[in-house]
Amino acid sequence: MTKNTRVSVLTVGTADESHSLYGHTAIRINDNTTGFDFIYNYGMFDFQTENFVLKFVKGDMQYFAAAYPYSDFEYSYRIENRSIFEQVLNLSLEEKEKLFEKLGASLNPNTKFYTYKFIDRNCTTKVVDVLNEVLQKNLLLIELVIIKKHIELFCIRMQ
Repeated sequence: MTKNTRVSVLTVGTADESHSLYGHTAIRINDNTTGFDFIYNYGMFDFQTENFVLKFVKGDMQYFAAAYPYSDFEYSYRIENRSIFEQVLNLSLEEKEKLFEKLGASLNPNTKFYTYKFIDRNCTTKVVDVLNEVLQKNLLLIELVIIKKHIELFCIRMQ
């Protein structure tokens, strides 16, 4: 981490697949001076999961955290013609370092898996949870704004 490191929350627009109807949220850490540009994504799952839609709806789907280059993330969503909104966070160097440490820990094979729940345990809530933990503040307002945006996008698609 350097003073030039940027941390942001990415919100991805919706698509037509069941797992993408409500969009997506991830964390980006980018430092142009070092060339580091990675996504921390809590929305990963096995596409080969048997009865995916049923498990997804019931809240029995196993999701996991992963990190990979931003260029791969952007490519996968741009090819689907999905929007990507970036909200840069105003964090101190100490907060950035603490977040980087927490994000790394969330990739541990023993802790990276979680049971997806549509309302309260998903890619957005996992991002908010790690930010709350690092900042030792309640970012519920940010969470509600992100969730509201997903709901608005869904409602627009339904019209």
